[in-house]
Amino acid sequence: LRNQKSCAYQITLFMYTNRHREDMPQDYQCKTFRYSVATNSTLEICKTAANILKTTFKQGYGYKKAGINATDIIPQAAIQGTLFDTMDREKHKRLMQVVDKINKTQGKNTLSLASQAEIATFSNRNHTSPQYTTNWDHIIEVKI
Repeated sequence: LRNQKSCAYQITLFMYTNRHREDMPQDYQCKTFRYSVATNSTLEICKTAANILKTTFKQGYGYKKAGINATDIIPQAAIQGTLFDTMDREKHKRLMQVVDKINKTQGKNTLSLASQAEIATFSNRNHTSPQYTTNWDHIIEVKI
């Protein structure tokens, strides 16, 4: 969002189990949260997502996929504040600018929130197909 100078008014968290595994309990969750003031702050979005997750996650279910969608996106210059907003938006804006600048100069994900763990930490990558068209190590070699 910040890269395209945009903000979102709402986020939707979704998660679901594998519907083809009839031997396992099934669940589908989709919750939307609407901000009173549009945001592009990683801190604010992650905090909201964590709160939604606390209320929707069910222990003992083998979730297959989960994600967050940002919707109702507007240009950053068109943000409409509210009288009762308690968040220090300028402080968040400066902090996110510093994080973005460091990540741009030092490499992607040099700085990130602890809740933004690498997906490889959690993914089961044992059964992925070869990437013949995108990975040099997977190109087929023919010996004559």
